[in-house]
Amino acid sequence: MKATIRLANENDASQMLLIYAPIVQETTISFELEAPSETVSTTTAIFLE
Repeated sequence: MKATIRLANENDASQMLLIYAPIVQETTISFELEAPSETVSTTTAIFLE
C-alpha cells in the first residue's frame, strides 16, 4: 500500500471530526469542552488558509 500525504480540505471535515470528537469527549487532553461541529470546522479551515 502506498501512502499519500496531502493538505486537508473542506471535504475532509466530517472524517476528521470522527477522529477528533472522541478525544474531546472522552479524554482530558483537549482544551475543548465539546467537539466542534462540521460547520465550525469547515469555517475554521477556510480562515486558516
